[in-house]
Amino acid sequence: MPRLRKTDYEKFATGIAARIKYHQVLCGANTNTMAGIIGRAPQTYTARMRHPGGFTIDELYSIARFAGVSVEELIGKNEPSLRND
Repeated sequence: MPRLRKTDYEKFATGIAARIKYHQVLCGANTNTMAGIIGRAPQTYTARMRHPGGFTIDELYSIARFAGVSVEELIGKNEPSLRND
């Protein structure tokens, strides 16, 4: 079966996970540390990284504060258009 092209939302979500992972590595944090930062189990953090749309605003804020960046920097500027043009 051919691989389907990623939707704008999938590209957006993948970008969020990549930026979080970048800052995680930059800070030298492991999965257990990141899970503690968001107040969840390591399995939950791993699941969120696989499907970043599941991150709550509070979790993103906690990660951003830990990494010393803004939530906007974690989310990025490539958010998908919500309009149906």
